[in-house]
Amino acid sequence: MKSYHLPHWIYSLPVIVSALLMMQQTIAQEIKKEVFVVKPYEPTLTDASKISYMPSVEDMEVTTPSFTYKIYPTPIETQFEVTPIRPAKLVSSALPKIYNSFIKIGLGNYITPMAEFNISNLYSKEYAIGAYLYHKSSYSNIVLENKDKVPGGYSVSNVNVYGKKFFNDFTLTGNILFDHDGFHYYGYNTRLFDSIAIPDIDRDDIHQRTILIGGQVGAHSNFIDSSRLNYKLNLRYNYFTDKSGNTENMILIKAAFSKMIQGFMADLGLTVNYFKPSLAMDSVGNVQISFSPSISKRSKDWKFLIGLDGIINHKDISSFYLYPKGLLEFTVIEKIMIPFIGVSGKLETNHYQKIMLENHFIEPGLKAENTSHRFTAFAGLKGSITPHIIFRADVSYSSVRDMYFFVNDTSPASPLQNTFYIDYDDIDLIQYHGELSVEPSATWNCNAGFTYYSYNMREEKKPWHKPLYDLTLNASYLLKEKIILSGGLLLTGKRYAKTSVAVNPAGYTTLDAFVDINLGIKYMYSKLFTVFLDINNISDGSYMLWNQYPSQRFNMMIGFTYKL
Repeated sequence: MKSYHLPHWIYSLPVIVSALLMMQQTIAQEIKKEVFVVKPYEPTLTDASKISYMPSVEDMEVTTPSFTYKIYPTPIETQFEVTPIRPAKLVSSALPKIYNSFIKIGLGNYITPMAEFNISNLYSKEYAIGAYLYHKSSYSNIVLENKDKVPGGYSVSNVNVYGKKFFNDFTLTGNILFDHDGFHYYGYNTRLFDSIAIPDIDRDDIHQRTILIGGQVGAHSNFIDSSRLNYKLNLRYNYFTDKSGNTENMILIKAAFSKMIQGFMADLGLTVNYFKPSLAMDSVGNVQISFSPSISKRSKDWKFLIGLDGIINHKDISSFYLYPKGLLEFTVIEKIMIPFIGVSGKLETNHYQKIMLENHFIEPGLKAENTSHRFTAFAGLKGSITPHIIFRADVSYSSVRDMYFFVNDTSPASPLQNTFYIDYDDIDLIQYHGELSVEPSATWNCNAGFTYYSYNMREEKKPWHKPLYDLTLNASYLLKEKIILSGGLLLTGKRYAKTSVAVNPAGYTTLDAFVDINLGIKYMYSKLFTVFLDINNISDGSYMLWNQYPSQRFNMMIGFTYKL
């Protein structure tokens, strides 16, 4: 077989083609991209072809269309009914019905009867007259720390006859009162006696009673127009005495005037106080003459008051006291946020009747000095969170001279150490106070108040018998227009009582904080007749009213009220 051989250059053809392509690419890359213009560009336009004929009007025949039509009016039927308007009626503004008498009767444990009665005339444009009587007593025994049962009963009676006479421009007022208060000095110092030598205490030996007889007459203007001179006048007399024969006479004359002058309200108060104790208590009386001018002004967004209180006090020697009086209140958000700030001061008159009502167990015939609240500054905020939640929060600072504190009498004159005398000290007092009231509906409401006290003492170690704080909480609920449920809580912080070093090396003892919870239920059988149940001290605790004086434990009262 004959074989054919390709020429040798055929084998070199691919190599030659590749070399040419690579050479062409290299030459293309080396071509310069610069363009040189030899002469400028000269554009030319060709001649335009034109329309050579003119427009002409051609005659056309216009045909006007002709047609006929008729309109047939058709009434639109509407339905309209006349609704008569009822004639306006005058709403009766009749006053709510009142009853001329009210009686309340109750009975509780510890053999505790209670009676309350009030009688008055019905609506009258000429006068009002009435009388109020109240009595409550208890014949219980109180258990002390050494388990000794002592007579701790009490008796309270009040009678008040009052009246008013109405005239066109003024009103006359008057009342006569009689108060009787009986109790026992049952809180002796149990540490003085062992279990064998418990003293035999007779009820009459530790019994005390006070009587107050008094009356007052007064008159006040009825002017609605503040540009006229409005006034209040009052004269009061009290006679106070106790079982030991100590007496005190008090005469109070008080007058107040107010008038609007060029947009400012001007006020002036004048007071004369006279206290005359029996010679066994004090050989001299106490006369006080005070005047209190002030001016004030208010608008929708703010109000202010500025004034002073001046007092001339004569007791052994004459003294003059001057206290500032001022208030600034403005609205940041109407009814929601109202800040306020102010200053004040006062002379607190500590006469025998006042001290006895505050602490029944003082030494009979105790003499007390007046207390001067030299300067008080306060600031706070009040308003509402919602229309049903109202609040108030404030803080105050007071500089007080001759603040009195109750201390157990450990002298030989009080062998049972069951009475109190008074120690004095100059103090600085800061109070933090808050209130909250919630009334979401007409059927129930709730309110609370809290105060914290910070004492800075000069001489005494502690503010004897003064709590560090107190909290009150009250609520009521109306159930189905027939049942009223009410409750209350009282929380009192710890206190301190001064003692001898022999009893306690620290010189004082601590009275624990306590909680007193109360509950009330009323069932309104009708508008006239109601049954009630009051329960006090539900926790059954025996807390200290004063040092060595424990309270009654769980107690309750059931009874009824009736309107005549």
